[in-house]
Amino acid sequence: NVIRLEMEVPIAAPVDLVWKILIEQTDRWWHRDMHVLSEPLAMILEPQAGGRLFERGADGSEVLWGVVNELLPGRSVSITGHLTPKFGGPAVTMFTWSLETVGGHTLLRLTDCVMGRVDESLAESLESGWSLLFNLGFKPFVEAAN
Repeated sequence: NVIRLEMEVPIAAPVDLVWKILIEQTDRWWHRDMHVLSEPLAMILEPQAGGRLFERGADGSEVLWGVVNELLPGRSVSITGHLTPKFGGPAVTMFTWSLETVGGHTLLRLTDCVMGRVDESLAESLESGWSLLFNLGFKPFVEAAN
């Protein structure tokens, strides 16, 4: 089975600032309710092909969210990860965050395709999680920095 989720988030800031914050300041905007570890210390994105998007805990624990497949500077980053049974899998997720200037603001487009053991509750969980992350975490953080 496959789930495909698409979301658009308009952001009142120039694309170069949005990109810089998206890629270089991930830990600063990542919503605290979107951490997996009980004592999260940092959310880290290594911005190169093969780089990791991962969470580090205060006790040295780490959780790999995914690996960067493609990075187009200033435009998009694509990441592939795995959902273990603990998080509704087994499944593979392939998500892309892309940016575009539209009418004086930046439009962040999120596409997430999940293949494997997927159902309606996982689809709802993904949609609410991405919305929390980008509408309540990323967007207000970037707009406050603008």
